[in-house]
Amino acid sequence: MFEPEFANKKKWLHEKKCVDKYKSALAVKDVEWVQLLYWREHCLECAPPECYKSCGYYEARKDKRCVRACYGIYPDSARKGYLGFGADVRFKRWAKLGTTLYPARLPPKRLRGFQRADLFTSKMINTVFGATNFLNPFDKLKINWRNPQRQLFKAQTYFREKFLRLILCGYLSAKKTVSEKPDCLVIECYSFEELSFNLVIEYNGGSFLYRDSVNVSKGNNYFEIPAEKFSDPDSGEGSLIVYPENNLEVRLVFTWLDFVKKRQFPLSTSSLSKGQKKTSAEKSAPKVKCVAWDLDNTMWDGTLIDSSTREMTVSEECVKLIKQLDERGIIQTIVSKNDHDEAWAVLERHNISEYFVYPAINWGPKSENLRACAKAININLDTFAFIDDSPFERAEVESALPQVRVYTETQIPVLLSFDEFDIPITEESRKRRKSYLVQMQREKIAQEYRGDYKSFLKECKMVLTLFCPVEEKHLLRCFELIERSNQLNLSTRRYSQEEFRSLSSAPGIFCVAMRCKDKFGDYGTVGFASIDERGAVPKIVDLVISCRAAKKMVEHTFIEWLSVREKRRGAQLLEAAFIKTKKNGPLGKVFEELPFEVLDEDGENILFRLHLEKSVCTGGVIEVDDQTE
Repeated sequence: MFEPEFANKKKWLHEKKCVDKYKSALAVKDVEWVQLLYWREHCLECAPPECYKSCGYYEARKDKRCVRACYGIYPDSARKGYLGFGADVRFKRWAKLGTTLYPARLPPKRLRGFQRADLFTSKMINTVFGATNFLNPFDKLKINWRNPQRQLFKAQTYFREKFLRLILCGYLSAKKTVSEKPDCLVIECYSFEELSFNLVIEYNGGSFLYRDSVNVSKGNNYFEIPAEKFSDPDSGEGSLIVYPENNLEVRLVFTWLDFVKKRQFPLSTSSLSKGQKKTSAEKSAPKVKCVAWDLDNTMWDGTLIDSSTREMTVSEECVKLIKQLDERGIIQTIVSKNDHDEAWAVLERHNISEYFVYPAINWGPKSENLRACAKAININLDTFAFIDDSPFERAEVESALPQVRVYTETQIPVLLSFDEFDIPITEESRKRRKSYLVQMQREKIAQEYRGDYKSFLKECKMVLTLFCPVEEKHLLRCFELIERSNQLNLSTRRYSQEEFRSLSSAPGIFCVAMRCKDKFGDYGTVGFASIDERGAVPKIVDLVISCRAAKKMVEHTFIEWLSVREKRRGAQLLEAAFIKTKKNGPLGKVFEELPFEVLDEDGENILFRLHLEKSVCTGGVIEVDDQTE
């Protein structure tokens, strides 16, 4: 579900409309239930209401909160998602969509009914709002938080949350089957942008954190992220956010943004009488997206169990076809009854192992392995093709998975002449396999992370680039961080632009900016610090870190680097002037975790001191690229 009450139709009407034909990649009839989510617009750098007074990007909504999506979340009926509309969002700078994960699951049609009721309620609220415009003089007051119009929206939010948690969740808990979990997070959206970009997904389940991204290109996009990666998303704990990488101001229309449980359809055709036609669910898709190869007597002559790996030779015809399929963007995998390590050694010796993703080389039924491959790759089984020399194995797959195309080893030379393989070669198709290989690496990292958060960060190969902000664009970004950051802000000191420029060029004041990236994407410039080095004891005056880099040890890594720098300059101590506020407690905890001691405390003013003979060690979790020299 999506928050509808702040959708601005007048602004939305100026937008370009979707003109291509639309058909969802996930039909409602194929979904058993959807987990209850309620998506709202938020800000990546937000710490309300303090930021409303200091942020140059603040734009008041009807409830006096900040507009983060240009026209709110507009229900576009032209692209009918399962809710009856597509959620049209043009992200502003720092905008994100966020939701709590409610422990409730509903059939898609039931959830659509609740969304319609919510839309109707929102229209009524907006009607009342429009009828009370005579109250607008309240807006001229310096403090307008008691404006009756704002209280109207506040009441709606309060009662909606009560309804979602107490009534809906309580009703559904009686029907909840503990063993049932969602299959995946489905993201389906239409992009108007000419250039592709990454859409970041972040899950916070308390002690469990997960971050990933999907590459969105112009037009329709469909992604499935397995639910196992999110720990336990239907537990009713945690939150989920999505946002475009690098603060991009892009426009997306979401038709699915949900955890779903798919229906399980019977796949066996043994009960079909002779001549009986397959159902639509059993038909093959028009084009093949993935080819699953057998090995013995298919890719090579003979069987591996009767020969050594050195004796196995992959035929030239197979190598040629493997490379041609790869150029067309057709994914390839292995489904073979063999010992995995021995078979993989043959593929590596012939330099073709890199062409195969999610290989299933084991002694299990091939139909089950195909199912597992389809789930891992996140594509439907009706887009699979299976090549095997064995009549028995082909019959087993045809019986269990009639939607999978099946071919013999004798058809390998002519396979590309079939219409289902007639797929144009593009630059994007050539890169498709690599994106799956990266995804496999992400999954491996996520699995290793479950037991050790530092190991996860290290496997993400995070790089913190430190540089002196000199260029205009860097100065403006650092100024933005100073003005907007509240939670990870050492002093919450605000500067005018002239004061900040003077600070950045003042003699004896060392200013440093922080840029961060990992294997999943670029965070951009996420931090700024100013250090007063005019005295014998250097002092950190300003230290701000973007919320998007929170809990990733960026601040710890910076302080470790700074302590080494100051010690190299001959200093024996390092101080930090912390001004405690209601919001910046998280940064205060960082200094408590590191070997700083409290030198002086006067109300909200705390002076931390670090003896530089005590080493600050983060264990090399983040690689530092020092460009300050």
